[in-house]
Amino acid sequence: MLVAEAHEVKQGRRAGFYQMSVATEDGLAVARADAVAHRPTS
Repeated sequence: MLVAEAHEVKQGRRAGFYQMSVATEDGLAVARADAVAHRPTS
């Protein structure tokens, strides 16, 4: 079985920064991703 986790690293006015990871039950890292989510300006 795989275990996925994600958390917010930083939240700014116009963007949020996130880290995601996937590991096996034993803790062996399988994948990691960093993401930036931009907020549209109005």
